[in-house]
Amino acid sequence: MKSIDFLKLEKVEKRCLNSVIRRLQKIKDNCLSGDDSGLSNVWNEICVQKQKERSFFYESYIDLIELTVEDVVNDLNRDELTLLWFETESGQEWSCDNPGVKKPPFIDMSSIGKYICGKVLAEANDYQNKEIRDFCE
Repeated sequence: MKSIDFLKLEKVEKRCLNSVIRRLQKIKDNCLSGDDSGLSNVWNEICVQKQKERSFFYESYIDLIELTVEDVVNDLNRDELTLLWFETESGQEWSCDNPGVKKPPFIDMSSIGKYICGKVLAEANDYQNKEIRDFCE
C-alpha cells in the first residue's frame, strides 16, 4: 500500500511542478531582466536567479511563484491534497498524533504551498536550457 501511495504522491508532485513551470514559461511580456538579457520567459529568469545571482527583483519572482503554486494547488482534489499535506511538517506531525487516521479533518493549504514552492525552487536550481546556459556563461 505504501508504494502505491508513494507513486501517487510522485505523480501529483510532478504534475504540480510541471504545471507551475509551464505557467511561468508562458509569461513572456513581464520579464524583469530586460530585453537584452536573452531570456524569453519568467521561468528562465527564475532559473538564472537561482543558479547565478539574485537580482533586486528576486522577491518579486518568489511572490509570482507562490501565486502560481496557489492556483495549481487549488485545482487539486481532496485525495491529492491529503497526499501532499502528509509530506509537510504539519501533516507529518498531525499524522504522528493521529495514528491510523487516513483522512484528516482539515488540510493546511499554506503548508502544501510552501512544500510545492520548495520543489519549484529546487527544480529552478537544476533546470537547464540554451538560454539559461548562455546567460550563465
